[in-house]
Amino acid sequence: MSEAVVRGGFAPGFAAWDEGTFKAAFVESSAGAPAEGQGKTFIVAEGTRCRIIKEDQLVRCDGDYHAEQIQFIDGPHRSEVGWMCSDATRMLHPWP
Repeated sequence: MSEAVVRGGFAPGFAAWDEGTFKAAFVESSAGAPAEGQGKTFIVAEGTRCRIIKEDQLVRCDGDYHAEQIQFIDGPHRSEVGWMCSDATRMLHPWP
């Protein structure tokens, strides 16, 4: 795990509860921008601290970026886990 913080990006703060919803929103959206899923997506405020649990290099978003499984450290989603695009997070410490 690596500590990170939510920042801007292509779709600032966009997150999904599960990888399937995330993939459908980014990969299968014909508009290029993420599509909102009914109750399965949410927005995380910029500056929210989080932990990157896992990276999925096979699920691409916004060009050269990829999906990350995130556990939120603070904010309204504290302790919950979701998926975000790697361009929406900034690692505070490198992977060990």
